[in-house]
Amino acid sequence: MLSIAGASATSPLELARVKYGVEEHLRTSLCPWTVVRADAFAQTWFNVLEQTAVKSHRPMVFGDGNNLIGWVDVHEVAALVEHAVLEPSLRGRILEISGPEPLTLEQLATLLMEHHGWPGKPRRLPRSVLRVIATMAAPVRPDIARQARASLAMDVLAQVDDHETRAAFPDLPAVPVSWLLTQTA
Repeated sequence: MLSIAGASATSPLELARVKYGVEEHLRTSLCPWTVVRADAFAQTWFNVLEQTAVKSHRPMVFGDGNNLIGWVDVHEVAALVEHAVLEPSLRGRILEISGPEPLTLEQLATLLMEHHGWPGKPRRLPRSVLRVIATMAAPVRPDIARQARASLAMDVLAQVDDHETRAAFPDLPAVPVSWLLTQTA
């Protein structure tokens, strides 16, 4: 099962609580299982930041944007999933993977701007505004409210420690997000 880093019943991130519930269901089933918990996909966040930049060429940083996140290349995750599928000795284990270059959302947005040659600084959507959106949008746009809550949670999530996984699988790629960005159009 592909899960999310920090999956737990008490995570501030709703998706992490849901994924944890699915993990628990899988663990209590009769099905042999392996869980791969991945940190935030770098490619997804490149797209999110580019989409929020629109005509201003200034990506939106949600919340404080100062929490270190190990943005991980989707190909690194795929390589670990391949191990999980092909190696029966991994049944009953949880494997965590994170990128080798932790950056804040602010730093990632700035790197993206530099990559594109966009001047200025990223725009900000402060935590206070996110809290209002999370509350006010809930009855009419639950999807927007959920995104606001997720943004708030990203400011406080713990950094992923994937040293055990990396030690067990030294052949896994470890692509710094700054290099990965240079490979995008």
